[in-house]
Amino acid sequence: MTLVQTPRAAILPAAPRELRETARNAAPWQQVLQVYLDRQSAPGTRRAYQSAVRDAFQYWGTQSPADVTAEALAHYRAHLVARAQPRAERPLSPGSVSLRLTALRGFWELCRATGTSALSREVIQFALAGYTSAVRRPYEVLSDDEQQRLLEYLRTSGAESAERDYALVAVMLGTGLRAAEVTNLQVGDIVADEDGDWSLHVRQGKGRKDRLVPLGVSVREILRTWLVWSGRDMGNSSHATSYVFFGQGGIYFPLTTRWLQQVIRKDVRAAGITDKAITPHSLRHSMAIGLLRRGANLIAVQKLLGHASVETTQRYLDHLDYRELKRWRVEL
Repeated sequence: MTLVQTPRAAILPAAPRELRETARNAAPWQQVLQVYLDRQSAPGTRRAYQSAVRDAFQYWGTQSPADVTAEALAHYRAHLVARAQPRAERPLSPGSVSLRLTALRGFWELCRATGTSALSREVIQFALAGYTSAVRRPYEVLSDDEQQRLLEYLRTSGAESAERDYALVAVMLGTGLRAAEVTNLQVGDIVADEDGDWSLHVRQGKGRKDRLVPLGVSVREILRTWLVWSGRDMGNSSHATSYVFFGQGGIYFPLTTRWLQQVIRKDVRAAGITDKAITPHSLRHSMAIGLLRRGANLIAVQKLLGHASVETTQRYLDHLDYRELKRWRVEL
């Protein structure tokens, strides 16, 4: 894989002296970090951003963002990029480097806005410029046949958690919800319109945005069966705050996202799909790519998935292009 690197200047402009003096009176990085994390809605994002900022300050060995110069930011970016190279010590994937730089740019924007750092927006963006690989790895997804194999296994397996997992996988493949959105789903979030069609009200998804995701008839019936099996009724107000997919503690204790990952991994392997590293996000990708392959509108897919920008949704088109290229691979 060829990696694209942007040369960085050795010396970057310094902030005015009076701004540096003001910034040095600001809070330590741990306090700014807490404010920064409070602005992130997804648990996974909070964990990743916390780790990125903590590791950076351990590298610099300082407690105050005001003491971190533009040169220090640029040097740390170079350090991260070096860890993405072949045979690097403590290697990072290009995606991990990109995520850490995104987290740091956002953190430093908050420092700038609150006066904790005197660095300008231009300097921050330049010193912590994004990092990408020249080749985007195709998403790991389930084919239509593999989706049916997984659902059929769960429908007929007779395992203790099979009823729950069958409905869980059906909802994820049928709606493309993120892991945290699925685990936070409550019975009261299942809503019906005047035509009797069901939708899922995703509350405070990524970016703290609500959205409605319609359910197909087959997914609706699978979900209805699960609710009845677990002793719930959509129209019963006393069940409204119970979690659709609950853990061992009972209906008022949701699955954790980590447990969800384990559930999906276990079920996929049990269904005989062992050549792919399938995660909950893989089911989201599978749903999106399936819709686009069947001719769905890109904007509609964006709204269903809850993407803030259509550019994020367009990445799925790269995957479709790759699938088409496979038709023309050369056999010798």
